[in-house]
Amino acid sequence: MSSTVKGRLEQARLHDFLRQWFPPAPARIADIGGGPGIHATWLRDQGYDVTLLDPVQHHIDQAAGAGIPAQLGDARRLPWPNESFDAALMAGPLYHLPEPSDRR
Repeated sequence: MSSTVKGRLEQARLHDFLRQWFPPAPARIADIGGGPGIHATWLRDQGYDVTLLDPVQHHIDQAAGAGIPAQLGDARRLPWPNESFDAALMAGPLYHLPEPSDRR
């Protein structure tokens, strides 16, 4: 949970968006660039089958410590076959990819 009002508002808005647009649980969700697993934990608690991918080992360790299946990887080269998940969440990594070709 975020410690700032802005962070909590952003998180609540994202949760509303996900409830509206994600398939119903127990769908398989890839949390790409999921950091320490804040969103993945919430999704898991909603009944989703979540796998997290992040390029930072410390984040992988934090997510795994929270019980989220997590693996080290890069959003530009996903380690899974196509159609391995029902939906993907990329709540944060796009601003780390300034080149349009990387975002595609």
